[in-house]
Amino acid sequence: MGSIALLAKELGYKVTGSDHAAHPPISTMLEKHGIHIMKGYDLTHLKERPDLIIIGNTKALARGNPVTEFVLNEKIPFTSAPEWIYSNILKDRWVIAVSGTHGKTTTTSMIVWIMERAGLKPGYLIGGVPNGLQNSTRLSPESEYFVIEADEYGTAFFDQRPKMCLYHPKTLVINNLEMDHADIYADLAEIELQFHRLIKMLPGNGLIVHPTMTESIQRVIAKGCWTPTETTGENGNWTTKLLSRDGSLFEVFQNRKLKGTISWELLGNHSVANALSAIAAVNHIGVSPEIAIEALCSFKYPKRRLEKIGQVGEIEIILDFGHHPTAIQANLKALRERYGEDAKIYTAIDLSTSSMKLGLHKETLLPSTSHANFAFFWKTAQLDWDIEKIWENYRSPCQISQTVDEIMESFLKMINNNVTDKVIFIAFSSSSFDNLPQKLMKRLQNDCAEKLIKREEL
Repeated sequence: MGSIALLAKELGYKVTGSDHAAHPPISTMLEKHGIHIMKGYDLTHLKERPDLIIIGNTKALARGNPVTEFVLNEKIPFTSAPEWIYSNILKDRWVIAVSGTHGKTTTTSMIVWIMERAGLKPGYLIGGVPNGLQNSTRLSPESEYFVIEADEYGTAFFDQRPKMCLYHPKTLVINNLEMDHADIYADLAEIELQFHRLIKMLPGNGLIVHPTMTESIQRVIAKGCWTPTETTGENGNWTTKLLSRDGSLFEVFQNRKLKGTISWELLGNHSVANALSAIAAVNHIGVSPEIAIEALCSFKYPKRRLEKIGQVGEIEIILDFGHHPTAIQANLKALRERYGEDAKIYTAIDLSTSSMKLGLHKETLLPSTSHANFAFFWKTAQLDWDIEKIWENYRSPCQISQTVDEIMESFLKMINNNVTDKVIFIAFSSSSFDNLPQKLMKRLQNDCAEKLIKREEL
């Protein structure tokens, strides 16, 4: 929604917005561009009657909300974000859409980065804040291309079609496909059905890029596919050979022919897989693998994707958007491969998403932290499952905490302020996490300053 706001302003509209809670990096980006965010959903926010309201898909804005009822009663024109962006921006352009459970923001950012380096200057909408690009979105009306992050979540309270089905892509990337969004989907089969409907809408001169070893995607393709496909990964059209365990150096092959080598700061096999998807997607529009590979060597993580908040001595603080066990496990494994077995890795995981509260990941969440030395879980609200009972048979060391202060104090006590080996603290959250990484960083800096003062006094 923040990116949509930027696009609307670029089109010349005066834009304001309401949200229950806005947090960085999107909130700071909007403020920088003069887009005022009003906290909460209050009728006074509509005192100056808008010409159009774009309603996001949040339970807070369902029927019964006073603002929603006011909009309907007063017949204020309204629409959904996907409908608005298609009608105003996408309908006459070559849309490159990135879908799947994980890696959408990173892969979308990669595609835009490559196209920028190729001189194509596409329009784009990214669900996070990319590094090296001015904003999370850009109109670029002169460009034939528009790159967009496309997820399967519902469109709005009045339209439960997945957002991705309203974008009408010509080039579609499906990174992976797992059960998610338990608040709107009962099982994986329901999500697969939505991807099947998306594929039915693709043109015959388009392209679908997907990995070879994902059974759920294979089932979707098997339901019917009228668009050419290219595959990534083992035995696919696009493959790699790792030259480092942590995924920071690897060769890229197209139909078994070496196209080049990528050396970058990203970590993990999942990042390598994202790179292959991006290279295959831009190849469809005529960008050679060699140009794409060269571009990716300078690519950096988007904000909140293994983002380094800071470092004090040997203690490094990292923030990641991960809110699904697969993503959490992949990132922890990548950090372990980067820093080795001697490093001490601590993780803190936010349990506030709908899927977490409903217990979708209750059996796989704790095992996903196996590459960490210790895991903290931030339980701020009542869960629909008994976390203590479910995990009582696991031996993985963990702590369930009600506050971030409790997590910080426990972590500091564990490291005992005597750190000689590498220590990584990584927080996983799709919300603010009550600014845990920033608070911990400030606390470590203060503790370090106090030690220096004491040494000088001695």
